[in-house]
Amino acid sequence: MSVNAAFVGTVYHGLSRIFDLADFRSTSEGQYGGGWYFSESLDVAADYGCDTGCVIRARLSLRRPFYYAADDVHDLPYESFAINLAQTFIDDAEAFIERQLGNDGLYFDWCLTAAMRNAGHDGLVVTYPGCVAREIVAFNRPSIHCLSFMSHERQALGVDYQRVARLVPVE
Repeated sequence: MSVNAAFVGTVYHGLSRIFDLADFRSTSEGQYGGGWYFSESLDVAADYGCDTGCVIRARLSLRRPFYYAADDVHDLPYESFAINLAQTFIDDAEAFIERQLGNDGLYFDWCLTAAMRNAGHDGLVVTYPGCVAREIVAFNRPSIHCLSFMSHERQALGVDYQRVARLVPVE
């Protein structure tokens, strides 16, 4: 798929607690850097929500995301699908990766996100080998329009999503 193709679609975000939508903030770090992480799969998002949390259903509009086929085949001593992505966007990637992953081996911070943004991307669409649902990372909150949320209690009872207000873009 072209790296210039827009992404518009319904996505899901699971949380371990029920919260006020005004508190819906990006992560400062994640497997692919900081941002708002979503899945195209309700089931995948629900797994993140655990038994006490909720799932947000949102409409995501990315104008120029980077499309990335995740691959854990690389020559560095880390188990991360993001190594090749970092090598694509970061100068002196090996030193950057060592600094970022050397402590816990799990996450990148906003530096990777900033590098993708500087290249003109407003998000990331990730495909994994053998998986149908993609992971999507939005870099800007105005790209996210929350449609509804559902607690696991309501989900277990088969109650449909409850309507909630659209997120107000934050500058």
